[in-house]
Amino acid sequence: MNRIDFSYTGGFPLETDTLDFLQKSMTGPINALTWLGGDNYIISGITDDGHHTTDGWVVISGEILPFKGDLKQSSVIIVEAVKTADFEDGRERGVYLSRYATFGTGLKSIPFARLARISDLQKQKKKADELQADHESHKAHMIKRTGELQAAHNALESRVSILERKAAPFAIDGVLLLWRKPANQIPAGWREATDWRGRMPIGWNPGDTDFNTLGNTGGKKNTKIEKTHLPKVSLNTGVYYNSQDYDDGGATPNNIGTNGGNPVKTEELGDGTALNIMNPYRIVLFIEYVG
Repeated sequence: MNRIDFSYTGGFPLETDTLDFLQKSMTGPINALTWLGGDNYIISGITDDGHHTTDGWVVISGEILPFKGDLKQSSVIIVEAVKTADFEDGRERGVYLSRYATFGTGLKSIPFARLARISDLQKQKKKADELQADHESHKAHMIKRTGELQAAHNALESRVSILERKAAPFAIDGVLLLWRKPANQIPAGWREATDWRGRMPIGWNPGDTDFNTLGNTGGKKNTKIEKTHLPKVSLNTGVYYNSQDYDDGGATPNNIGTNGGNPVKTEELGDGTALNIMNPYRIVLFIEYVG
């Protein structure tokens, strides 16, 4: 900071340059310091009862000024009062310029609401320390919460991966489901697998030629029993033979035929109706996923 050394003897030359140097040495650092709080703010005073304000100090556009309280208004102006002095040449000049802020309107007025009140440096330091402590606490909480969210994300990702693998057969149209409601109630993305109407599934078996080709069809609802299907057994007719003659097993043999004659037959065992080979069933629809 600039200064003047007044310690020399011999009569210090107190001239206008000296006073100008002093003024600039004071106003320069003060104006620089005012910018620490910004452009416009309240330094002290100016308490508000809702209608009037008290006096105080403000900074407006970087200039520190006294504030004259008055009836509260919405805007603030800067007033410059000039006081004159008589010079040795007999002329009167305005040399004492007093500047202050107060309520009023004008071309360069600013809204009173733009004058933010700042606290002293000790309070600001305390507030900064509190904010820093809150920040550290919040940071620790966020680190913890981030870890929890990451763990939850990993768990969810794992579950989604499992679900994707489980759902993969549906996505590639390789699964049939049983649907027991009407066809017009099949959900969107699904349709009836019409090639499965009236059929039931049988597991693929590479070791059985009847079941080693996927998509093959076969089977029928009933079958007619032929002689080749009957068990390999003989039935007694009650007719016997001795040597070349047949008899009926009585006390006195009756000759009823020879080997060269017509064979003795029983009555027909049935009428040849086809045998129903259907297992107990319930009618459903087979549906498939189509996306």
